[in-house]
Formats: sequence, C-alpha cells, structure tokens
Amino acid sequence: MKYPRILAQHETRRLLLASFGQARTGRQLSELAGIPIARCYRLLCKLHLLGLVEVEGVYLSANGKGKLLFGGRLPGVEIFVDGSRVRGRIRRPSISEPS
Repeated sequence: MKYPRILAQHETRRLLLASFGQARTGRQLSELAGIPIARCYRLLCKLHLLGLVEVEGVYLSANGKGKLLFGGRLPGVEIFVDGSRVRGRIRRPSISEPS
C-alpha cells in the first residue's frame, strides 16, 4: 500500500492525528479516532509497516498484560492543537549537497 492511498482514507488521517504528541494504546487510539478496535489495529499494522507509526513502548495494565504504545511519525510534519483547532505544518527535508 502506498502513502497517497492510505492517507486518502479518512479513518487513517484521524488515527494519525490521534497518535501524535503522546504514545497511546490501540484501544485509546480507537476511541480517540472513533473507529472500531479491530479496524484500528489493522490500520496501525499497515501504518507501522510504512514507517508512519512506531511502537514507542509497552504499558503494563493492572492485570499484568502488556499493551503496545503507538506514536505517529511523519517526517517533516508538525501537528499541534491551537485552542479547539488542529493545525499542521509540513517542512521540506533539507538535502545537503555531497562534498
């Protein structure tokens, strides 16, 4: 799956926005993005394979089960909340010339 195709999906964009700023469990991301948990994990798997989401750690729940913490990674993209608005900025990567 290529970037434009997966980023064209509304659910994927909501999931990526929910994953920025703080690492969260799949269930937390599912609730924040408003998508079913099974669909959320399928999208997280695809996004992880593309390098758009990373596993940042493991959260141990009260019953001792480990839950992966996911964080969004879009190189050159900054997303921030300004009051009630979500805003973003895309920066072009600087390419240094060979010496």
